[in-house]
Amino acid sequence: MAGQFQYLFSPIQIGPVKIRNRIFSPPYETNLVEDEARGWWDRLAHYHAERAKGGIGLIVMSDICAHQAAVVYTMTPIDDRHTPHLRKVTDMVHAHGAKIFQLIHNPGRQAQPMWSHHANWGPSPIRGPFNVEIPHEMDQDDIREMVAGYARTARIIKEAGFDGIELQGSHGFMIGSFLSPASNKRSDEYGGSLENRMRFLNQILEGIREQVGRDLALGASISVDELNPNGLNIEGTQEIAARLDSGGMVDYLNTRIGDYAAVPIWIGDMSVAPGAAVPYAAAIKRVVKMPVATVLRIKDPLHAEQILADGAADMIGMGRATLCDPELARKAETGRLEEIRLCISCNQGCIRRVQMGLTIECVLNPVAGLERQYGTGKINPAARRKRVVVVGGGPAGLKAAETLALRQHKVILLEREAELGGQILLAGRLPGREEITESVSHLAGQIRRLGVETHLKVAATPEKIKELAPDAVILATGSAPLAPKIPGMNGFPIYHAIQVIKREVEPGKNVLVYDCGESHWKFCGTAELLAQQGRKVTVVTPRLFLGFGIPPTAVPGVYERLAEHDATVIEHTALVRIDKGAVVLMDVFSHKERVLAGIDTVVWVGDDHVVNDLHGVLKGTVPEVYAVGDCVAPRKIDAAIREGFFTALKV
Repeated sequence: MAGQFQYLFSPIQIGPVKIRNRIFSPPYETNLVEDEARGWWDRLAHYHAERAKGGIGLIVMSDICAHQAAVVYTMTPIDDRHTPHLRKVTDMVHAHGAKIFQLIHNPGRQAQPMWSHHANWGPSPIRGPFNVEIPHEMDQDDIREMVAGYARTARIIKEAGFDGIELQGSHGFMIGSFLSPASNKRSDEYGGSLENRMRFLNQILEGIREQVGRDLALGASISVDELNPNGLNIEGTQEIAARLDSGGMVDYLNTRIGDYAAVPIWIGDMSVAPGAAVPYAAAIKRVVKMPVATVLRIKDPLHAEQILADGAADMIGMGRATLCDPELARKAETGRLEEIRLCISCNQGCIRRVQMGLTIECVLNPVAGLERQYGTGKINPAARRKRVVVVGGGPAGLKAAETLALRQHKVILLEREAELGGQILLAGRLPGREEITESVSHLAGQIRRLGVETHLKVAATPEKIKELAPDAVILATGSAPLAPKIPGMNGFPIYHAIQVIKREVEPGKNVLVYDCGESHWKFCGTAELLAQQGRKVTVVTPRLFLGFGIPPTAVPGVYERLAEHDATVIEHTALVRIDKGAVVLMDVFSHKERVLAGIDTVVWVGDDHVVNDLHGVLKGTVPEVYAVGDCVAPRKIDAAIREGFFTALKV
């Protein structure tokens, strides 16, 4: 019940701003900024208003930078033309009782000249961890120009009605790169001692306070430990925090971990422990009086409550969590915890899309970014209530059934297996991927609460469907693995990954895991699974690198975990045949062959084929027949859930 939250839903004062609860959305890029003709921040206004409506206390909006030498994605410097458009964002958020701060970002040496057409700027000519560009070393005129850019941006933010400002000072971005001895090698008054390395930040704070006074809250994010042996560590950052606290210009600190090289951790997927950064927040809280916030994989309100109860932080960042379920706060506060759609930290729809320059989405929430059209309360009952049969209880079928029931159709779901969830249940058996099953367990709970008539262990024959007399049928019958076809394979132990995951077979001691092009978690996870079992694993992929299809932030972790188990990785190489009991490989570029001796088992991670025999039979006999998910084409969970949702809206 809601009474179990003694701390999470208590108000907090940050500078001049009182916030209704301790849940905030930390800043993250969305790429939802539109051009002037379409209203610039119109989509963002609806996006953030949706989360305010869902009960969140504070939103920290991103997407704005202080200078043209700091552009990445659709991040943009602002001027007075933007003020009325930004005012729409603040007005819509305030209308639902939440407060909104604006992040002033500056990627610094992490910016992308391909976006900005401007050289990167930084304190020293040292490239960022993932950049090929060496930044321009800022002279003192550049520094003054940049400081002025922060102040100018702060003035516009105040005029647009924001309640506060956060400075991006973490992860080796512009401010962080001045603070860190790993990236600041200057010998002038902006480098060397901690006092000098803080000078840039202090001048920015002074310039902003001159523009906004004490009317707005002012905070900063900071990497407590850059996880870089040459960078900031906990003790050094505690000193920075203590100085900021005594200086009196900062009202709160948003604690982070990692410089930009540690992005696989600070934008952690489900392999990173929930709340991994909480001890770092606690370390800062010990040395300051101002409020301290923590973020990173905190998705469960009960977990958030415990962090507050332990005194480790004062506010809880739930960014991806409220991207996934904008109503998370309201559901928790009203005792509906079981209805919360928990983020699975897959990073497929959010981080990966944004890094590609696309608008933010969420694998589990197909409405993300489309709140203007499909937000809370906008999915209306159908004009005519129909009797709809959904065939298949995987993610596509479950999402279709949930949406149909929300629209007040009579829904009957048929699933041939004894359990709902489809292939997601198998995916959850892979190392570090257990949380993915929460996606289907939530949907299974939803259809139960919504009264969907569910039949397990029932084969959906044409006769059975006809007997149910539906007005419409949605087929979500999925896909099945294709058998491997390797020349010379007869008599050699070759198994499909599904057989291994289900433990239907027992591979040998020396296993080759072959990626026929899937290049996603089925491949990477199967290799990890076998390596964890103590087998000698050789991983072969025709792609340029292992995990070509997974979010880039997850790739380093896969390599690291396989290396821990002494697995061998062979990239851009094809398996061409089995010859006299030996595996023959071929480099896809040079076409040179090599024989790999000693392999006693091949585990094939191959393609699937659609299972959709019913479509042709039912078409013409049932008024409406639709197909969704893998039975249209074998893909991933995002496509399945999206198609299940939007197809159900058509019925």
